[in-house]
Amino acid sequence: MIHSINVSIVIPCYNVEKYIRNCVISCRNQTHGNLEIICVDNNSSDNTAKQLEFLTEEFGIIHLTEQTPGACAARNKGLKNVTNKYVQFLDADDLLLPTKIQTQLHLLEKENADLIVSNYLYQTINKENKKHEVNKDFLKGLFTTTLGITSANLFKTENVKRIAGWDENLTSSQEYDLMFRLIKNNCTPIICSEYETIVREREEGAISQSDPIKKWKNYIKLRVEILLWMKEHQSAYLKTEFDFYSNKMFEYILILYTYNKNESIKTWLHYKPKFAIRPKSQVKKALLSLLGFDKYCAITNILKK
Repeated sequence: MIHSINVSIVIPCYNVEKYIRNCVISCRNQTHGNLEIICVDNNSSDNTAKQLEFLTEEFGIIHLTEQTPGACAARNKGLKNVTNKYVQFLDADDLLLPTKIQTQLHLLEKENADLIVSNYLYQTINKENKKHEVNKDFLKGLFTTTLGITSANLFKTENVKRIAGWDENLTSSQEYDLMFRLIKNNCTPIICSEYETIVREREEGAISQSDPIKKWKNYIKLRVEILLWMKEHQSAYLKTEFDFYSNKMFEYILILYTYNKNESIKTWLHYKPKFAIRPKSQVKKALLSLLGFDKYCAITNILKK
């Protein structure tokens, strides 16, 4: 019976004294009752630790600490303590709507699946909710960051442990690296079309911080790994969808140019011959051929301003 299945919720916490109580209450309000809540304090300098002490007394949460900086280290600390069949990774500033776990568990058990990716609501500082929908083509979703988000998805614990959990060396692209490694290990996602997670925008204090240059270098590096994997394991599909992936890679390298011209040019020169990267539009292809990559990027950025 689904109602008897235990689920663990792992929440990394860094300077979240303003958010953590509402986050935990959203977990306690789940219609699925068999939940274990594990909060991992990751070097907070505000009153997060005190809040977690209160929540331990009030709700019986498990309160752990992790000294290694970063959300991935905190998630892995929580993961080591998970013995339940499914695990929900939840950011401390996000909220679960009451039927989130129940809805997704029903789908996972019905389909005997390993991973569920879900639509979610993104709530701005002004309390405006914007819908984010999962891409039904899983590989395109993986490539374009439209395959859910950490707090919206739900995982079978044994699969996450089998791939050694989260990569603690990453400061960005963390959940997409995790999902890519799961997919490489034959874990096919299924989709939840409900909007049952609220991802809240924060002004400051995120547990994972990275400068934009490093972020986009990581982003492109992972997409290169995805392309290489598809080239070997999904060659017919990649051939059919080549223009889409080639154009997306070009867009990502173009974004890197806005932050670091030299890194972008170096990336372009390295990967262009390997993947025949180019824009999809015939006009843009002609301009790129005429102007060269550097001038094309410079002019494109001027026109965007």
